[in-house]
Amino acid sequence: MMARLPLLFSASILASAACSDTSGPNPAEQIYTAALAQWNESGPASYDMVLKRQCICQVSEIDVTIQVRNRVVVSRTFTASGDPVGSGQVSLYPDVPGLFALVRAAMDDDPVFLSATYDQTYGHPIEIQLDLDGSRSDDNVVYTTLQLTPVT
Repeated sequence: MMARLPLLFSASILASAACSDTSGPNPAEQIYTAALAQWNESGPASYDMVLKRQCICQVSEIDVTIQVRNRVVVSRTFTASGDPVGSGQVSLYPDVPGLFALVRAAMDDDPVFLSATYDQTYGHPIEIQLDLDGSRSDDNVVYTTLQLTPVT
């Protein structure tokens, strides 16, 4: 079961407030950095993760199971069918370091909206909501980590 840190849960509110005041530290940056450090320190090297990606470009929500062994992705399969994710879709379903990279890239690009919440135990992103361009609706995406199970 994943728990959310109350401070981290407010990252989107703090991030939008930080956009108008550049005189102090960026709270969203601090939260991201702390979560990444927690993952690097506590995150398992081998894990199975079920990731849901939602966007307007898809008719239905799709869950993908990502298997990572010794920090290397060994498989990505559609959870419902067990079919492998095609090579053209692999980048749509990142592992945990890929989710952190997605948040980092979004923060660097100054999106219209970015919200990220992080797991209390390992620090990995458990939900990322992203809108890069306010004039388009087809770029809105939500990633949700439904499950992350360490493998020994």
